[in-house]
Amino acid sequence: MPNAKNTDAIAGWEIFSRPGGPPSLVRLNEELASEGHAAVSNRMYRHYRTLARHGRDEYLPINELDMQIKHERLRPTG
Repeated sequence: MPNAKNTDAIAGWEIFSRPGGPPSLVRLNEELASEGHAAVSNRMYRHYRTLARHGRDEYLPINELDMQIKHERLRPTG
């Protein structure tokens, strides 16, 4: 499967983060295809779950989110 473009990843996040809970990866990719986007990978689907778990409202690329999480963990408290 070719890598999804950034526009595909953003569209996938918009579908994933809709009210009512995230769809399965299969359903997500069906919706993406119906909107003319490429399918996203298992890795991207896991990334969407990480975005949601960390309370992100907007899509961030995988590496950018990883760096933000790392920075938050290293930030001194108190």
